[in-house]
Amino acid sequence: MVISGDRDYDNRHYYVFHFSKNVNPKAFSDDLGFKYEKALENLEDHYLFSVSKDFLEEEIERKILAYFSSSEDGIVNSFQDNVLFYQKQYLKRRYRKTPPVNYEDSLNFDQTSNRITQLEQIKETLNIRDPMFPDQWHLYNLEDKFNDINVTGVWKQGITGKNVTVAIIDDGIDMTSEDLRDNYYAQGSYDFNDHNPVPMPKLPEDMHGTRCAGELAAVRNNVCGIGVAYESKVSGLRILSGPITDIDEAESLNYDFHGNHIYSCSWGPDDDGKTVDGPSPLVLRAFINGVNNGRNGLGSVYVFASGNGGIYDDNCNFDGYANSVFTITIGGIDKHGKRFAYSEACSSQLAVTYAGGSAGYIYTTDVGTSKCTSKHGGTSAAAPLAAGILALVLSIRQALVVKSAVPINLQEYGWEKTYSGRFYNEFYGYGKLDTYAIIEQAKKFKHLRPQARFSSRKETVNKIFSKNNGTITSTILVDSKSTKSANLGTLEHLIVNVNIVHSKRGDLEVYVVSPNGVASRLASRRVYDFNSVGILNWNFMSVKHWGESFLGNWTIRVSDKNNPNVDGSFIDWQLHLWGEAIDSKKAKPVPYPIVYTSNKTSTFTQTSISTITSIFKPTTTSSSISTSKTTSEPATKTSTSESMSPTGTIEHPTTDKTKTQKGSFFGRKAGLYLVLIFLILVFILFLCYIYFRRRSRIKQSLIEESYEFEVLRDDEEDINYLFQDSEKAKILQENPEIYTAFDIHDDFDSTSTSFRRE
Repeated sequence: MVISGDRDYDNRHYYVFHFSKNVNPKAFSDDLGFKYEKALENLEDHYLFSVSKDFLEEEIERKILAYFSSSEDGIVNSFQDNVLFYQKQYLKRRYRKTPPVNYEDSLNFDQTSNRITQLEQIKETLNIRDPMFPDQWHLYNLEDKFNDINVTGVWKQGITGKNVTVAIIDDGIDMTSEDLRDNYYAQGSYDFNDHNPVPMPKLPEDMHGTRCAGELAAVRNNVCGIGVAYESKVSGLRILSGPITDIDEAESLNYDFHGNHIYSCSWGPDDDGKTVDGPSPLVLRAFINGVNNGRNGLGSVYVFASGNGGIYDDNCNFDGYANSVFTITIGGIDKHGKRFAYSEACSSQLAVTYAGGSAGYIYTTDVGTSKCTSKHGGTSAAAPLAAGILALVLSIRQALVVKSAVPINLQEYGWEKTYSGRFYNEFYGYGKLDTYAIIEQAKKFKHLRPQARFSSRKETVNKIFSKNNGTITSTILVDSKSTKSANLGTLEHLIVNVNIVHSKRGDLEVYVVSPNGVASRLASRRVYDFNSVGILNWNFMSVKHWGESFLGNWTIRVSDKNNPNVDGSFIDWQLHLWGEAIDSKKAKPVPYPIVYTSNKTSTFTQTSISTITSIFKPTTTSSSISTSKTTSEPATKTSTSESMSPTGTIEHPTTDKTKTQKGSFFGRKAGLYLVLIFLILVFILFLCYIYFRRRSRIKQSLIEESYEFEVLRDDEEDINYLFQDSEKAKILQENPEIYTAFDIHDDFDSTSTSFRRE
């Protein structure tokens, strides 16, 4: 039996609804026979309901639609006006970013007497008596003075994390530990696995969160070591000790988001080199809510580990948590500034900091009253260390990370000088975090204007890979009229949304090249990824173009150099530019996505894929249109509403009641039955036509001719059109696991959105 806290997933369906303020959630549940479970933490007007599995999902749907169509009070009068979002809940797991068992060793260096003397002086000045402090090389490296986080000079200034709270979203933290007890923040803590307010580790493997907490906020005392922000507070949010639903994950990201300032997340999808996964629509809403409203309107800060799948050729751009404009993605380096064999490369990686490995693990707190460990590692160790550095400068934003990061190990292949003059490497981002440098930057830091977003029109490509066409390119022109209309002043994050059908996803490589010639590799080959669907409605993100001029032609290159003869087609793409707004007064908050989801096999009831819209609802519409072209053929007509929806999602129901169909929100059986009946009727009518038209002919000839259908057109554009509509719709229906981590509406030219920054 699957029971999570007080929820019984074996016997009940659970649904999250986002209602308009016209809807009384308790009246809704009473009238429909649902059980009202709760209102979601900090997500306004979001509610959880449950209903017995004795009810079929089609029956549940009919009840919901009937409730909103038959109300007599004139207020609750339509589904589309009052249900802004809903989603069925399923149990799933997230994975700790712990290091793999085998990876390469690094060289060891001898300690120097000069560094030992300096360490003793630091201990005396700061009154540090923690016995493991000399072993905490990430704080003060006795072997290599250039390879630690450079924090002791910051401590000497009295900057130790006071009045800042970091939430560790993990497998719980041991608040009874002498290293954590005094810095534990109970009000901001919760156990989402067992649904109680005390996130105490319970399973034998529940040690990860405590170790991360010790790295960050271990008290200065005579037990174990010391945290990077040793006077900050730390809370625990337990989600990794078993399956959870999207509602648990979403609530953890918004839990006490005025008391919790930074969220450290050393987890994500599986780093197996074949998974493509990211936040669900509900979890995405939690991120948006956090950056818009958290920290008393200043915005929550989310720090994620880049991942440990390098030995499987994994790329963190296929991790929708790392690959997001709402998170700070941090990778790991070893004791000597070198990347690990398990390190992942991706264009969304902002910076790196130290993580444990064979050259030296991270010494930190462990589960137990006074227990320590010398075996903490992986990018799991890098993320909380970065969160601790950010805790020292709460006003920090990503811009300071970019400006203060120190390029490291420059002899390694992959470092490139960007248009802004900074160096960037997919494995290292802009370099390692330097605490002292960040603090000095923060002292001179001027508050930025809110963030804005420009979205291009969607560019339709419809080119097929072949032996003579292993690389397909396409170009979108970004002009000043469009970006000014979108209120975009500078470039920080670049997002490229793509739809690529391919019989072996792991063979694909995707690059985007800026007008200034700077290239970001968005997708690299993944030898273990044999997915036969492709990359559908996925957003790739790059921070490599930070500070770059964005006006001009942006070019995408999609390649299958391994085997271009396999089936595949580059269907379309769209460009989204995020950066600082021109005019703060015109900036608007990031909107919630408008999505409807039910079960894992929900069907699309639209007649064409072109009617399926993406999950973002436009907030403004611009009259200016960015122009685009595709190589090897004239520019095709740009669709204004063509974008595949993420898993189990369909477009916002149209206000035209003639287009609203039952069965379009829960399950796909009803839709399949209707399609099957329709095809049977068409087939019968066709046979009747054959019989009366050609009954004088020979029966065998009649049978043969009745099955001759001319489905191929001579015109190449028509072939592409048929392939696009039918094939994409079929793939989406048969593969509901395909999901976009962050989709933007495509039926408008540009949109200005923002989240506040200090």
